[in-house]
Amino acid sequence: MPQPARARLIEMFSTVDLRLIASGHVHQRRDFTYRHTRHVWAPSAGFRINDARQDRIAIKEVGLVEYRFRPNSFEVRHVRAAGQVDVDIEELLAQMGGEH
Repeated sequence: MPQPARARLIEMFSTVDLRLIASGHVHQRRDFTYRHTRHVWAPSAGFRINDARQDRIAIKEVGLVEYRFRPNSFEVRHVRAAGQVDVDIEELLAQMGGEH
């Protein structure tokens, strides 16, 4: 998120006990904790975007994230279905006869 919007967002959340930020927009899997907030990026369930189309920031694979919430805690589990394969968007476009 670009500045100054990022600074406003950080300020807005500075007064709450924020423990989890969950996102999935970038088609990359990432899981880290900064200060007391866990940041989880869910990968795409359908396809991955190769490095030629998108910079690599985290792990590029397909899958999903399972969250289990309790009153005072939560668990995060990164899951891949049995037999799930990492399909590249270029392969999908080629199969569809689309332009790259």
